[in-house]
Amino acid sequence: MQEYIVDLHTHISKKTNPLILAKKLSEGITGLATINRIKGILSYDDALRLGKLKEVKVNEIKKGIVAKITYGKKTGYFVRAQEILANNHILAVGCKETIPDLKNPSEVIKEIKEKGGFAILNHPFIKSSRLKIKRYSTLNMKQKDRLKKLFKEADAVEVFNAQCINLLPDFLTFNFMPLLLRAKKANEKAELLAKKLDVPGTSSSDAHKEVNQIHVSGVLVKNLKNFTLKELFNKIKDKDFELKKQYISRKDFIKSHFL
Repeated sequence: MQEYIVDLHTHISKKTNPLILAKKLSEGITGLATINRIKGILSYDDALRLGKLKEVKVNEIKKGIVAKITYGKKTGYFVRAQEILANNHILAVGCKETIPDLKNPSEVIKEIKEKGGFAILNHPFIKSSRLKIKRYSTLNMKQKDRLKKLFKEADAVEVFNAQCINLLPDFLTFNFMPLLLRAKKANEKAELLAKKLDVPGTSSSDAHKEVNQIHVSGVLVKNLKNFTLKELFNKIKDKDFELKKQYISRKDFIKSHFL
């Protein structure tokens, strides 16, 4: 009985060594998520070119959306994905067409579903900041009320994000500090709310640039007979998976976000 690590939320650099990338992609099911406004992120189409290497076999099993990759004795899959930076970040998995940068996350979710994709609400308690001096902010009370609506609208909610670390050691982290400094709490809040509202809660690496971050976290899925996205999506909707939850190191966080 084969078990797959499924990490649908990754942003990998186009400059990644091709053979190292092929090895990592062959070890599980990986979503290669682009972002409209950010260049240099490896796309699904970029990954298809790995098939030109003599050591790697790549075959599309759903044109433009899912491909099978074999490197050595291991076989995995990679999937077209996109993170839309709406007021809350939404992950579109399995959409062949690009989703526009709409501000309203409800509209984004609707657009994804209309295009046949799977909509995941990413790191729900951390959102894009309107201030240019900082990239992210946490939620106020009105936004938290709206968040419950988004939990119900999305197909699933990311309740564990490997990038949501505490920037200081745990013994120096206190409740009065801003949530961005103790982002592990954001994961805990997401998981509690998902359980309360009875919606599927996923886990991901949210890998930034570094290929070694892929599959650090994800969902563990068994009994995928002949892999299809429909089967995977049904497994997630039915909560037929286990969470793999592991944070990246502070060193990796600083390297991938600031260097």
